Amino acid sequence: MPESRDVFPTVTVRQNLELGIKDTRSPNRWSIGDMYNFFPRLKEREDTAAGVLSGGEQQMLTLCRTLMGDPDMMGHGSIVFHGNAEALASNHAMRKEWLEV
Repeated sequence: MPESRDVFPTVTVRQNLELGIKDTRSPNRWSIGDMYNFFPRLKEREDTAAGVLSGGEQQMLTLCRTLMGDPDMMGHGSIVFHGNAEALASNHAMRKEWLEV
């Protein structure tokens, strides 16, 4: 997963998530709804251009767009969500979910 905040700045949050899907012909393990459950703030901003999101929101979006590609394995140990309790709670929920998959 990219460590930078690589988002497509001129398209919406939802479109960024859709661009992360590798194969639209087969079902993915993760859905856009799952991403919004992990990070409700992204749902609130789904029609917002990604380029105007805060740095933390862009990190959330990058993580979720990566998951939308249905990776077999993903390193996320270096992600730091500075002072964002929602992101930390969601990160815990995702780790629990990954362990159950």
